[in-house]
Amino acid sequence: MMKRLGFRARSNPVWYQPGHVRQIYRHERGVLLQCENGWVDLTLLAPDAVRVWWRLSDDHAPPRFTTFQPEQWLAVENEFADTEDSIELSTRSMLCRIARRPYRLRVELLPDHHMVCQDASGIGWRESGEIALSLSLHSDEQCFGLGARAARLNLRGRRYKLWNTDPGPLKRDVDPVPFSLPFYLGVHAHGSYGILWDNPQRGQVDLTGSELVFEADGGDLHYTIMVGADATLVERRYNELLGRFDQPPLWALGYGHLVTAETLPQLLAPNQRVPTSVVYLTGDVQQQTIQQFHRSGVKVIASLSPAIPLNDGLPALRLTDDRLYSPNGVTIIPDFTDPVAQLGWSNRLATLIRVGIDGFALEGAEPTILNASGKPIPLPEDLLHANGQPHADQHNLFSGLMAQASVAAFGSEHRPLITTRSGGLNTPRSVFVRVGGGLPTWDNLKMSIGQIINLSLSGVMLAGVEVGGDPELYTRWLQAMLLVPQVCGSGSPWTFGQPYELINRLTLELRARLLPYLYSVIAYSRQYSTPVIRPLFMCDPGVRNVDDCYLVGDILVAPVVEKGAVTRSVTLPKGLWYDYWSNEPVRGGSTFAVTAPLERLPLFIRGGTILPMISPEPDTLHLHVFPGNGENVHYEDAGDGRDFELGNYRWIYMSCLWEGGDARFVITRRSAGRFEPPYKRIRIEVAGMQSEPSEVKLDRQRAPVWYYDGGVLEVNAEETVNRIEITRTLLPNEPTLQRRPR
Repeated sequence: MMKRLGFRARSNPVWYQPGHVRQIYRHERGVLLQCENGWVDLTLLAPDAVRVWWRLSDDHAPPRFTTFQPEQWLAVENEFADTEDSIELSTRSMLCRIARRPYRLRVELLPDHHMVCQDASGIGWRESGEIALSLSLHSDEQCFGLGARAARLNLRGRRYKLWNTDPGPLKRDVDPVPFSLPFYLGVHAHGSYGILWDNPQRGQVDLTGSELVFEADGGDLHYTIMVGADATLVERRYNELLGRFDQPPLWALGYGHLVTAETLPQLLAPNQRVPTSVVYLTGDVQQQTIQQFHRSGVKVIASLSPAIPLNDGLPALRLTDDRLYSPNGVTIIPDFTDPVAQLGWSNRLATLIRVGIDGFALEGAEPTILNASGKPIPLPEDLLHANGQPHADQHNLFSGLMAQASVAAFGSEHRPLITTRSGGLNTPRSVFVRVGGGLPTWDNLKMSIGQIINLSLSGVMLAGVEVGGDPELYTRWLQAMLLVPQVCGSGSPWTFGQPYELINRLTLELRARLLPYLYSVIAYSRQYSTPVIRPLFMCDPGVRNVDDCYLVGDILVAPVVEKGAVTRSVTLPKGLWYDYWSNEPVRGGSTFAVTAPLERLPLFIRGGTILPMISPEPDTLHLHVFPGNGENVHYEDAGDGRDFELGNYRWIYMSCLWEGGDARFVITRRSAGRFEPPYKRIRIEVAGMQSEPSEVKLDRQRAPVWYYDGGVLEVNAEETVNRIEITRTLLPNEPTLQRRPR
């Protein structure tokens, strides 16, 4: 008979819990504990990551769903200690301290033994199948992740449903949302930790009190804890465990536009005034339309929903009496849990690729259907899948399975381009996940910044945003999303007139010039498991309350998010930064006001950064240098295709050394890989110089010529140059660093 213990009060307050530890069994990766009620298995995935799995019996049956497979990772060296009151499992990075009576888990960082997280009520379950996990929240803990939440960046203080749903027009505090991912990141003064609640069932996360509570209606109770001294270490481990994502095609980072029947003529017009790289077409796509866009160098993305004609032949969702389910009497919904349906779907998309479609946007993939008034409603939960399970058990996996089948359509020759609004645990990492598309309001602009940051912290490297609104809102929203991996617009921005048309064109031209940098940041994230988009506290733990700015690499984007505003307050992380527009050096660690008229997006670049940018000269790469001490990488490949997997790529490692005593800048470059770049020359532009240099050397030889004007030095060189040395003439009584007034 299971021992009954109190848990958190719900409709039924009685929960079962493991109770006292009775027996201990060591295994190579950790420890298996036989408790009064079932078995708890602690398996080390890495020195700073442990998976906890409770089950009623030790029958060795694998979980019905799991994100991490322990056997994919090398065994972790660990030590074990057993005392009368506790059991200790330790690695070089953490200590798992397990109380015996009753079972409770506490995780500490080593060597300082700072408590990072610990059970409150711990794990519990009901006979009806519901399961839960309760951890204590630190008093200063801030809460992040959980997918694309329609909330502020710090999620503490609310409950969030784990049930992918199209809520209709999105606005703040709407819940549930289309993309929910049960990964939680906690940040507090003693460290950071991540929890992956590895359960796709309907559930919720409660952050309203002093506890973090995960709940699910059923499924297996297993989760993974990742710990670190800061959020960066936790995110690196989490993304490493998730595995690499595919490098997207370079063109996918260009500006895209959602096309309707009304806006199609303007986008096809030869004098189209909004520079567009990608179009998203809805409805039937005509071959002639595809060819017209391709002749203009524009890629075509077709929008798809999970609907196929009645009696199409693919396995589809069925009613409880085994009849095909049709929401409208015309179409049925493929059953992506059936491999036959996945293969059939992939083959159909492959046919569209062969006739010229470049990618696919998945719509209504939660899945959601529209009622007679056009309002989205969820599917009946008792629909049956081919595996015999009701749709309620498969709902949160459906969109991910659809995305998997769609990615497979690209085969081994093309890089996939799939974008979706919905998904979760099983969504492929190479898929772009888009937010926005709701009500075009200023609050939704600000909210979208928090959404893309929390998406990134949840493991979604390729976040996307849809922008819209009236002329001013559209202009500011487009600026705000300057360096988000995927940006698409809606509406008719070419009708806004001046000055909006010019400002938006300049914003898109700046994005296009920065694409080599964005492409490199994505490649670096793929290689080293760091988020593409980061909150400011991952650069400086002291900046934990800023939710309207973000970092992409070493560029800080500080958008204007208030109607009519021409200034904004900016808090810079510690260190040396430069105003991108004025080249003025600014010391971080303080808050100040910046001028931001409609035509200007506040941008700050960390000192020591070298930005690779597209140059107006086709055979030249522009390197924009902001003096300081820093390490940079630039990644290059063909921009599409799969040759990069065969070694046809190149990493350029660049370092910037600022020897402040004699104002000497040394920039070094070294390459790895066999990709041959399309450019033969580089143009080095060094910002923030107070005087003309006395000497410039290229590979230790005096440069024959350079240009200096207005604090900016420009040097042209062959692409093969690996070392640039600049010695600046110091002026009498010159300060070493200009400071912006507070």
